[in-house]
Amino acid sequence: MDTVDKIIKYEQGLMEIDETVEFFGELVKTGICWQLQGHYGRTAVRLIDGDFIDRHGNILNETLHNPACPNDSNRQAGPPF
Repeated sequence: MDTVDKIIKYEQGLMEIDETVEFFGELVKTGICWQLQGHYGRTAVRLIDGDFIDRHGNILNETLHNPACPNDSNRQAGPPF
């Protein structure tokens, strides 16, 4: 699945939490998250601050099932991040 397909799946709220964390890890690794709309950068920062991923986009596996999921209060509906 390419990046555009993953963005569509994410925007439709069809990703599980672990898949979403992996997706944002990829976006951070490639730098794409900093070029997309603000929600992506803010969510990446929350995932980094919450120890879901590191600043290089590597997944911190022990935190994947942490119930303290980051939340972007500017979004009305959609994905859990």
